[in-house]
Amino acid sequence: QEIEVRLPLWVPAASCGPLRAETRLQFTRWYILDLLEALQQYLPYAARALDSVTPQSRNELLRAAKTLWTVVDRSGNLPQTELEAERQSWRDATSMLDDCLEELKDLEETVDAGSAAEGADDAPTGAPAADAVPESKGDDGTAASPAPPAMSKERQRISATRHLLRLGRLLVHRLVTRSTSTSTTFEDPAFLDTIRQPISRLTALGDDIALELEPPQEGLSEIVEELCRVEDSIATELERAVESRGTPELKTSESEWMKTWRKQRSGVRAKLDAI
Repeated sequence: QEIEVRLPLWVPAASCGPLRAETRLQFTRWYILDLLEALQQYLPYAARALDSVTPQSRNELLRAAKTLWTVVDRSGNLPQTELEAERQSWRDATSMLDDCLEELKDLEETVDAGSAAEGADDAPTGAPAADAVPESKGDDGTAASPAPPAMSKERQRISATRHLLRLGRLLVHRLVTRSTSTSTTFEDPAFLDTIRQPISRLTALGDDIALELEPPQEGLSEIVEELCRVEDSIATELERAVESRGTPELKTSESEWMKTWRKQRSGVRAKLDAI
């Protein structure tokens, strides 16, 4: 028996717009690698199903085939312009930043657990009754609930820095959504070239921040300073693009949005500096 798989061939037309040859080649390579990986996973299940058709082998084959055809269908969604290609990279950046934010959340919980355990280890045991701290009473004479433990400085820094990184992620996501609805504002090649480097640096900073937030957090101030510089660079380029090519309605909405964003960023930065 023979298995024939017909794959659509994606050949960008000459009239595909300003998509540069190197960008086209890059995305084509990525797509081919994904396709080969899906084929590599599919073929063993196909061979197994041909040798012995069982409910299990059939289900495995169907799952592998679904994955394969999902990749095949993506051939029709490959970018046709530079803006589409950059927008895809911006989406990838938000996904990477989401992973970094999740990692920081886990680190925050780890530090919390460590602080609680340390506090328990340092608590005196078997103290005389005379040395015991009197239990506070509520207004009705009943025992009041114990006060929550103070947040450690390490945990405070992680929380504030995670908020800073989340605000950077918000900038990139804003660019994705706005470039989809008002593409002419952001399709200028000079803008795409300028915004590429700070967004790439922002995603790289996510890993650096996670490392610096590990206790004792000695190099945190420098990495936070760079994070704020990169975010400022992205925000400034967004403002310039809207100001030079945006509609009056877009200018008004983005001005208000950016004002709110900068106010939040200033507040979080001040909070972090005060810790």
